[in-house]
Amino acid sequence: MGTGLVCNLCNKSVSNKRGLSQHLRRHHPGVNREEYYQKFILKDDIKCPCCNNKKRFLNIVKGYDKACDVCITKNRISCWQYYKIKFNYDYDKCVELANSSNMSKLQTYHKKCTGEEYRERSCFCKEYWVLRGYTEDEASDIIRNRNSLYSKKSAEKRNKLPKELKSHMYIEFWVNKGYSIDEAINRVNSLKLKQKGKCTREFYIKRYGMVDGVKRYAEYRETRKQTLKKFKKIYGNKEGSRRWREYKQKQAETLRQNNNRGWSNISQILFWEIYERIKDKIHHEDVFFATNKGGVRCDNVNREYRLRVCEGRIRRPDFYIPKLGIIVEYDADFFHDKEKDEIREKEIRDVIPNVTIWRINQNDFLNNKVEIYEKYSTLIRQRYEEIQINRD
Repeated sequence: MGTGLVCNLCNKSVSNKRGLSQHLRRHHPGVNREEYYQKFILKDDIKCPCCNNKKRFLNIVKGYDKACDVCITKNRISCWQYYKIKFNYDYDKCVELANSSNMSKLQTYHKKCTGEEYRERSCFCKEYWVLRGYTEDEASDIIRNRNSLYSKKSAEKRNKLPKELKSHMYIEFWVNKGYSIDEAINRVNSLKLKQKGKCTREFYIKRYGMVDGVKRYAEYRETRKQTLKKFKKIYGNKEGSRRWREYKQKQAETLRQNNNRGWSNISQILFWEIYERIKDKIHHEDVFFATNKGGVRCDNVNREYRLRVCEGRIRRPDFYIPKLGIIVEYDADFFHDKEKDEIREKEIRDVIPNVTIWRINQNDFLNNKVEIYEKYSTLIRQRYEEIQINRD
């Protein structure tokens, strides 16, 4: 950064590029910074080394970035590729240069934060305020207030955007970043699959082993549960209790609106597909699942079969054909617990000893829908034919 610069518009002397930037902002607000930089300061090539488009302009002080908006957004240009294109170095040399001179912003920030000098000149560190005569408690309060203020400003700026541009789970978010429609759809789909896959018991077992994986999965399930203790820990005793009551009231209202249905739409899609494949063999009155009313879908009331088990408790199998002795259970990753399912299964077997229970995992179903439909409808038809042969 040079010294002794002069504004080419009014010949006023400034100390450096930062001073020039501030001078333009105050005295020449209508001047385009990029045009000024190109006309009076620019020395390097402004073409992107990857696609020959114009590089991204940062500001008067830093000039142009290393590549254009699209290449940087899509991460098509890594540090070593930049060196390779610009200086024609070999791969190893490029990686070495990239690692030595292109530290990420986060790494640079933490490196600076560990030094005493930075803590003494940053208004977000205690040392800065203690040097100016404040106590440590006062310094903590000032920093907290500043952080809160910046968070509010950031939130206000973010809230002005539509939700589609805020979350990376929307196609519009990636299109706004420079991706094509097809690329955005593929990216969102891969993120959704990745998100679903990481929430399963099988994922934890595969990653951490049987013992540790089961333990970690149980801990994850506990963190997802809403409890009064959790609300009090986050919001304090009084506020936590109030929020907990509101949460339970909303939950009760939702259940009332849904007639305490206790079933998911995706499970009914599965069961209706199976039913459509077996209805030529089995009458609709012999097939029990939540939305089946005489072979027609009806979402008003839960029509699952009611089994009375020990101590007068009621169990409702997801999909039950009493004449064939078949139960099909749909296990959503979040709402089902293996230990509770085993207890529930044991209670059902005590009442119906020879029943066959098949369990369909949510992740398996979402990845192989057609195979699941065909597999279980075929198994049911085979059982039906076996019973017919035995009767004859």
